[in-house]
Amino acid sequence: MRFVSSLGSALAMALIFAAGLPAVAEETGDPQMGARLAQDVCVECHAVDLDDTVSLNFAAPPFQVIADQPEITPLALSVWFRSPHPTMPNFVLAPDENQNIIAYILSLREKTE
Repeated sequence: MRFVSSLGSALAMALIFAAGLPAVAEETGDPQMGARLAQDVCVECHAVDLDDTVSLNFAAPPFQVIADQPEITPLALSVWFRSPHPTMPNFVLAPDENQNIIAYILSLREKTE
């Protein structure tokens, strides 16, 4: 569970950073488009489907694990996507693509509640 603690630390830093940002309306995306993009881009490392529990890359959390963390918000994920991560490839996605993936990740939470 080393991965979960490092993810938690990174998310804590993202939340601290986000706390200093001015309040803005949270953007929303299209979860279906996010699911398709995740299948094209993220699946190489992450388990992206609702029923997938093991990622191809052990260091890459399944999307469901990310979605199930209570501190995960659209803002936290948005900050996460905009921050460099040494263990993650440097994908350059358009802002709407990021929002679509965020919407998809958060939709996984709704499917398990």
